[in-house]
Amino acid sequence: MPTPPPDSGRIAPIQLSALGDPDETIARLREEIRGWDAYWAQKQKLAETAAGSEAPEATEAAQIRRLLRGLIAPKLDDIAARSGERKGLYLNVMVPFDTTGGLRDFLLHFFQIAETDQGAPEYALRDPFEREVYVLYDLFRVKKTLEVIGALKAARNDPLRKFPSLFSEEEIATILDSLTTVLELLFAQCLPERHRREILPGLSPAMLQARSLLERRERNLLYTFPHVLEKYDYRRFFFLIFFKEGLRTRVGTEERDFKFNFIHFQIIKQEFIVHWLTGALRTNSA
Repeated sequence: MPTPPPDSGRIAPIQLSALGDPDETIARLREEIRGWDAYWAQKQKLAETAAGSEAPEATEAAQIRRLLRGLIAPKLDDIAARSGERKGLYLNVMVPFDTTGGLRDFLLHFFQIAETDQGAPEYALRDPFEREVYVLYDLFRVKKTLEVIGALKAARNDPLRKFPSLFSEEEIATILDSLTTVLELLFAQCLPERHRREILPGLSPAMLQARSLLERRERNLLYTFPHVLEKYDYRRFFFLIFFKEGLRTRVGTEERDFKFNFIHFQIIKQEFIVHWLTGALRTNSA
C-alpha cells in the first residue's frame, strides 16, 4: 500500500459527496421503508391469523417492523432535519443505505428470512448452528472494525498518513475511543469468556464455511451463549449501534450507559480512504 505524501500547509477537510440529491434520495428511501413495512405487516397478519400472535413467523415479522418504524425511519428523519452539506454526507454513510444491497440485504442478514425462487422474502427458521454462523460473522466484522479504528488512530499520529477531517483531534479521539468501548462489549455479550479467549484471536471467514459448520454440528459445539441463540437478541446491540447514539446495558452486576456515534466513525473512515486514494493517485501520476 503506497503511503500518500504529507499535505503542505493547513490540512482542510475533504469534501465527501452524497449519491444524488439528498432530499430526493431521502424521499425514495422513505418510500422503500414504507413498502417493506407494508409487506411485513401483511406477513404478520397472515401468520397471526393462521397460528396466533406468538407464532415465530408473526414475531419475526413484528420485529422487522419495529426495526423499520422504530429505528431506521427515525434515523433517516434525523438526517433529513439537518441542513447544508452535512445532510448529504450523513446520508451517504448511513447503514444500511451505504452498500449496494441496501435495506433488502440488511433484513435478509439480520432476520430469519430467505428469498424464494421468485425473489420474495419469506420466513425461514434458522436452527442454533445457523444462527451462530450469523453471530460469528458479525463478531468477525466487529473485530475488523476494531482493526480499522486502530489504523485510524495510527494515521492521526503519523505525519505521512494524517488525513483532513471535519472533526478536531479531540473529537476524533472521543469518537474512536467510545466506539471501541461499545464494540468490545459485544464480544462479552455474545461469547462466554472461555470461548472469547479460544476463538477471537483466530476468528475468520474459515469458521463460517460449510465444512467448519458441519464439524461443529457433529461435535454439538456452540460458542455463543445459549440465551443469545435462543432469543436471537444479539441483533439489538447492532441496531442500537447503527441507529442510536447510546445504550444502557448490564456489565457484570452494574448497569452502565455508553455513548457513541457510528455515523461520525463512518465519516472519519471515509475521510481516511478518500485521502489515501487521492494521495496514491498523486503519487502514481508524479
